[in-house]
Amino acid sequence: QGSLPSSSILELVQLFATNSHGTTTKTLVFVTAVPQLLNISTRLNVLTGDQVMIGGFIITGHAPKKVLLRAIGPSLSSGPAHLSGTLADPVLELHKPDGTVITNDNWKDTQEAALVATKIPPLNNKESAIIATLDPVDPAVKGSGAYTAIVRGKHGGTGIGLVEVFDL
Repeated sequence: QGSLPSSSILELVQLFATNSHGTTTKTLVFVTAVPQLLNISTRLNVLTGDQVMIGGFIITGHAPKKVLLRAIGPSLSSGPAHLSGTLADPVLELHKPDGTVITNDNWKDTQEAALVATKIPPLNNKESAIIATLDPVDPAVKGSGAYTAIVRGKHGGTGIGLVEVFDL
C-alpha cells in the first residue's frame, strides 16, 4: 500500500475488537475521492436568431463551483474531429439566474492567464471561454443554480459548434 497525501485524509478511526481469544486493533482511514475533471458538452449546427446553440446546466452541492465554459468552432476542422462547415468565430454568453450575462468573443481577450492555467484553453484564438464561480441551487430561491450557455456566430456566422462546461 502506498502512502496517502495528508490533504486527502478525512478521518482516522481506531477500531478495537475483543473476544475470548484477545483484543485486536485496526485503523480505518476515511479519504476524499480523487479529484477528476468533469465536463458536459454538446455539438450542434449553430444558426441565427432563435436557432443558436443553447446549453443549460445546474450547479448542485453546498458551495459555489468554479467552472470553465468553452465555445469551440474553428479547431473542430482539424485534429480528430476534422469536420467541415465549422463555426468560424463563436461568441459565448453565460446567463446567470439573476439576469446578468457574461460574454466572451475571443478567449485571449479576457482571463487569458487563468484559462492557460487550466491546461485546457481553446486551441484557436477565435474560440471563446469563460471561467466563473457559480452558486449552487438554494431551495429558498426559485431558479437559483440554473445557468444557460448560449453560442452564437460573430456577425451572424453559422456552422458546427461545440459548447462545453468543465467542473474545475
